[in-house]
Amino acid sequence: SLSGYDIACRCEPTDLIGGDYYDFIPLSDGAVGLAIADVSGHGTAAALLMVEVRATLRALMGQGLSLGEIMHITNDLLTPDLDHNFVTAFFAILQPEARILRYGSAAHPALLMHGDGIVERLDSQTPPLGVHVGGIEISEEIRLSDGDLLVLYTDGLVERLNVDNGLFGTNRMVEALRCNRHLTAEEIIERVLRAVRDFSEGVPQSDDETLVIIKVGSHC
Repeated sequence: SLSGYDIACRCEPTDLIGGDYYDFIPLSDGAVGLAIADVSGHGTAAALLMVEVRATLRALMGQGLSLGEIMHITNDLLTPDLDHNFVTAFFAILQPEARILRYGSAAHPALLMHGDGIVERLDSQTPPLGVHVGGIEISEEIRLSDGDLLVLYTDGLVERLNVDNGLFGTNRMVEALRCNRHLTAEEIIERVLRAVRDFSEGVPQSDDETLVIIKVGSHC
């Protein structure tokens, strides 16, 4: 738990184990490292690569590096092991009391929904890990407010298909979030996943699905 924040998480792999990963990493200065990542594919091979992602990220987060440096070093260390795979990832550092979030993305989407329902997309800044090479990536900084929802997710959630081969899509997820933003983080996750299940009824899950909700509020 984190004072002033209501947090809920759900990860539903396609197989017994999967290639999705999320993490909360306490840092020595009171900040918290946040991460969500998705290895291409699923099953045992993807899970083994994700273990390496987790170990690398946790080792780097505590060294006082910038997010750009963390992304760059992680990419360099992972690339030889990825073969034809790649990893999308969203890394962030949250200063809980100041409500400041610094983030960087390697082709991994995230959303910030404000208390009034307006959505800010935390856009991808670089290609996936294992694909790009080059210099230090930039990171962005935003200030959070009461009622804000930080929404981290993997593409398996929004790419669920229905019987007509239609995608659930980001817009439907945003609408489910907007309609339920007044609820607790756990209740919001339940409502979003119910919307996904209702949409895709009769079609089996084909990819790992992860959803993390971080709700900002002085009474959380």
